[in-house]
Amino acid sequence: MERLGKEEIDKSIGAIDPKTVAGSNGVKLKEILTIHVNSVTRLLTGAIPYIETGAIPYILTNSGTVLILKSGNKDDLRDIDNWRLITIKPILLRIFTKIMAKRLTEAVE
Repeated sequence: MERLGKEEIDKSIGAIDPKTVAGSNGVKLKEILTIHVNSVTRLLTGAIPYIETGAIPYILTNSGTVLILKSGNKDDLRDIDNWRLITIKPILLRIFTKIMAKRLTEAVE
């Protein structure tokens, strides 16, 4: 797999909504932005061997799922249709996923 570059990481970070919530590990996008890009590159590049073998580190895959009440009938909270699931993933995984999606799209086109 080709090494991750600064430009590729910058684009992926820039594509994340700045108002996004912290990842499931508590790390916020603002904190990722304060880390030098070389550190982010090393972190993400270090994950590639795990992804190639299918054994992704727990810290990158640990996510939390929460139920959010939809606007509508709040009288019947037991009705599953009144809820939606939101999964919160670590920020580094979001960045890495954007990079991989872009690479896959380019490979298919």
